Amino acid sequence: MKIRFINTTTTLPVDKNIKKKFCATIANDYKKAVKSAQYQEYMNIFFVNEEELDRERKVLTNEETEGGIDRLGIYIHQHPKHDNLNIIKICPEKIKATCDSFPNRDFSQPDIYPTLLAAVVIHELAHALMCSSSEAKIDPLPWEWLINRQQIECHYNFKLTYIYQKCKTDWGSDRHFIEESLANAFVLKQNTTRQELNFLKKFTAGQPDGYKQGDRWSGNLNSTIKTAQTWKSFKSRVDHDEWYFVFDEKNTPAKNLVNSLKTINLEKSIPSFDFLSEYDQHLINHIGTRNLRCEKDSDDWDKNLKTIFGVNWKLSPRNTFTASQILSTYKTFRYTQVPPA
Repeated sequence: MKIRFINTTTTLPVDKNIKKKFCATIANDYKKAVKSAQYQEYMNIFFVNEEELDRERKVLTNEETEGGIDRLGIYIHQHPKHDNLNIIKICPEKIKATCDSFPNRDFSQPDIYPTLLAAVVIHELAHALMCSSSEAKIDPLPWEWLINRQQIECHYNFKLTYIYQKCKTDWGSDRHFIEESLANAFVLKQNTTRQELNFLKKFTAGQPDGYKQGDRWSGNLNSTIKTAQTWKSFKSRVDHDEWYFVFDEKNTPAKNLVNSLKTINLEKSIPSFDFLSEYDQHLINHIGTRNLRCEKDSDDWDKNLKTIFGVNWKLSPRNTFTASQILSTYKTFRYTQVPPA
């Protein structure tokens, strides 16, 4: 996959010098990681005017992104007007205006515009690296299907569906926080000069929660890439109905991670985080609690618990849990065997 810069509706075309600056800034390992996450020949970076970017953001984002670096650019998964390819749109005008109005700017520094433009592209490439297939589209509510379902199965549990959607919405806030912190962490781990890095740290520090926690990820570039890859895999796993109860709990690994990122200082920053292992451990540690909840509402929980069996049965060899330990732990349930994966 090649990264292509394409000037379209922008009034500030990106020239060869800025492209050269970007190529010198982006770390080779990071570029390889992004390329390995994409299944297309090119990643097109379109440079557009403010009106076009705002129109795209209004369709695909919400108020949480206001004020963050994402107001300067956007990653779009499977854009319908671009042959369903993944693309990025960046607004040079917005970036230039941000640079010109940057508070306490040291004008003795080199031009910060190319530095910030490269940072915005790198941030959006991070979303490409972490995007799971489940984030392709937000489908409208299938009213016709719901009506038919209710006629055929009058006992269909709309209450359970509502609870799941509510918990998933609450989870969305933590999800946004983690994703943006990792994306900005990548911005701070590229090939920059000391002056450029100082500027980027000041810039990210002035952004909303999530964005400004990018410097709390203290690991090197490769460890952050591994964290982002487990984050992508984890998102693909959890976007299923049977996981709604996990996000209804108070002390999940994601909630604890967000709280840590919000409260820790740089001396106690987080080097890495394996989302898959952390949640596998969390699920096993809370088997007894869920068993009690299942007994109170067994009909609704049978499917969920059986599915969780399947999830934990797929633990990879890198985890410390052996098959015999898992089976031994599962004997606390009223099921006698693990359903096939």
